[in-house]
Amino acid sequence: MSILTTKQKIAVSVWLFLIIYGIDFELFPLIEYDGPVINQIIILFSTLLLAFYIIPMSLAIKFLKKQLKIPSKIIIVSIISGMLITGWLSSIGNGFSYSVLQVIGFDKQFLQDWEAALTAPFVEETIKALMTFSILYFFKIFKKETVFISGLTVGFGFQIVEDFAYILTDASEQIDYTIGTTISRVSGALSSHYLYTSVLCLGIFLLVSKSKEISKKKIMTWSFLPILLHFLWNSPLNVSPVISAILATISVLLFIDALTFIYPKLN
Repeated sequence: MSILTTKQKIAVSVWLFLIIYGIDFELFPLIEYDGPVINQIIILFSTLLLAFYIIPMSLAIKFLKKQLKIPSKIIIVSIISGMLITGWLSSIGNGFSYSVLQVIGFDKQFLQDWEAALTAPFVEETIKALMTFSILYFFKIFKKETVFISGLTVGFGFQIVEDFAYILTDASEQIDYTIGTTISRVSGALSSHYLYTSVLCLGIFLLVSKSKEISKKKIMTWSFLPILLHFLWNSPLNVSPVISAILATISVLLFIDALTFIYPKLN
């Protein structure tokens, strides 16, 4: 007797195709890179710097997985999907969205200033949320704890790949800035994609399921504020360390609020 249904076999086949394509898409720039040895050493060192947030975050996910009794398969599929599917899909989606904005006729200077704010928050958050709910639909596990952790893990995987992409881009275009860019990415990791996706998915799940566990106002806040915060972070309005600190603080407080709802023991 087959373990998987026909629909599940098709879903797994599509998932594997997207993963295999993602491996090629994400690693091709590294494979093709032919810079001098010193540049390659800088790439390696910069990549290792990402461990300053990857290791603590991985330990936190492991802790929450145990405490919330999240199946290992959810964590594994979510992190792989976040790293090798959502990244390249978002890259294509961002490019397409920018082309649409150009066709609409926005001013060139305006687009140059606002492109990151007008594309990434909407494209990336949509793709990460769709990936999260696709995973949960496949495994037929719809609980608020699982939604939150799957969203967190998908966002975490996306975050790692995006940071690595920044390293490779700088190494190819302006190697002198690579380490500085990496340090900047590490310092901003506390309020990045893992946070946006986990809170957003939790809010959407509670909204769609018409949950009565918490106020409608808070559910709406969790459903839309992550996109707004992402928009503001990417916008020209984020022009100083003070504004960045304010946005990061609001983001972290939003995450803590959602996390204490999921895991009341933290209160």
